[in-house]
Amino acid sequence: MIELYDLLEKISDGKRVMLFLGSGFSIGAKNHNNNRLPIGSQLAKYIYTKCGIKDGDSDLQFAAEKYIEKYGISALIQSIREIFTIAEYESYYDSFSQQKWFRIYTTNYDDLLENIFIKNKKLIDSASIEQDIASYRNKSNLVIHLNGYIKELSQSNIDNFFKLIGRSYLVDTITSSTWYEQLKADINIADVILFIGL
Repeated sequence: MIELYDLLEKISDGKRVMLFLGSGFSIGAKNHNNNRLPIGSQLAKYIYTKCGIKDGDSDLQFAAEKYIEKYGISALIQSIREIFTIAEYESYYDSFSQQKWFRIYTTNYDDLLENIFIKNKKLIDSASIEQDIASYRNKSNLVIHLNGYIKELSQSNIDNFFKLIGRSYLVDTITSSTWYEQLKADINIADVILFIGL
């Protein structure tokens, strides 16, 4: 069986490889409570349970709104930080730090990729789409968090740039951000686009 490192090396050999990550990418990681990271529907059920709602559906936006009604927005932010801040991960992830990525985009909130690079003494820069692209345009090994980044979650961005509660989904932050044209350009010039966990 081919090893992950060999596969990634074969895919990226001399090419501009854009990595695009979804929630399935993070299934081999755990937070500080020793729990695996949930995908959207699992997170919704967890939030409903915390609100005392046993038969909650998979509507994350509605679940988050219920949590805010019961405990407040600060409590939701604290809970989301605890869930999506990485404490440990499976060793196979280290292969991702050994590649030079043309660009990395993720829909994930977590800091898994950043932890992988730091542990392996590799440089990585992180950005979310609320930041101006000018500071990041020429960076390599750059991960762009399209739905928000856990280390930047705050009361000032949970209504718009951090995609969690209903109000944030009403704001079209991607197409109105400075990253939209960059994303389209990156897609056009990438030799390979590797999707994992979507």
